[in-house]
Amino acid sequence: MSKTYKKWREEDIEFIKNNSPLMPDNVVAMTLSKITGYHISTDMVRAQRRRLKIVKNRGRTKNNPAS
Repeated sequence: MSKTYKKWREEDIEFIKNNSPLMPDNVVAMTLSKITGYHISTDMVRAQRRRLKIVKNRGRTKNNPAS
């Protein structure tokens, strides 16, 4: 499996900065792929997010059922 290099545009990086806390990496990747027209994988978004020092909580989010 070969990895492709993507030169990230400033708009793409800003999108990742603004939306990573709100969306999972796979949703960010799908949305960026639709916006840019290039294939952007979840791993590419995750690597870029880590370079930007954006840390996400591990695991699933806990649902608070209405009791």
